[in-house]
Amino acid sequence: AVARARLLRLDEAEADFLALQKDQPAFVLPYLNLARLYVLLSEDSRAGDTFRSLARARGVNVGELYETALEMENARRRSEATLLMEALVSAKSARTVEAALWLAARSISDLEYGRARNYYDIVLAGNADDHRGLFGMGYISYLAGDFKRAAPLLRLELKNDSPEKDLYYFLSRS
Repeated sequence: AVARARLLRLDEAEADFLALQKDQPAFVLPYLNLARLYVLLSEDSRAGDTFRSLARARGVNVGELYETALEMENARRRSEATLLMEALVSAKSARTVEAALWLAARSISDLEYGRARNYYDIVLAGNADDHRGLFGMGYISYLAGDFKRAAPLLRLELKNDSPEKDLYYFLSRS
């Protein structure tokens, strides 16, 4: 399949990757390679579908998928990393919280505060006292100028002995 992709026989490569997925659903490489092919072809929707199938496949180690997404980001393959993290969140995997936190941080850096808020909601839905979710939601509210919402969240963080070093700064400004 990889050889066919290199020879630009993309339809055949795709068929090979799909056959491998069907024969060995827990084998990660055909999914990763097919998703990479889709990303290179600017078919992000299909890449996302492939990653979601992978995240839901029985026998797949989602911890390793999370680490793979981090490696993708380090290799400057951010769009792929984002698609894989989104798949981990949508599959409600054992790494949903970590993936949602990663996606929230990326959303903040892209100034997409509403999207970041959605990811922090996912974190807090799993554990309403998660300090990373509470601080993140407070921080987002602070950045958006919604101090009435930020202050109670940040106070709750203070009450829970938050390890966040900037908590006092944001609380004093809210």
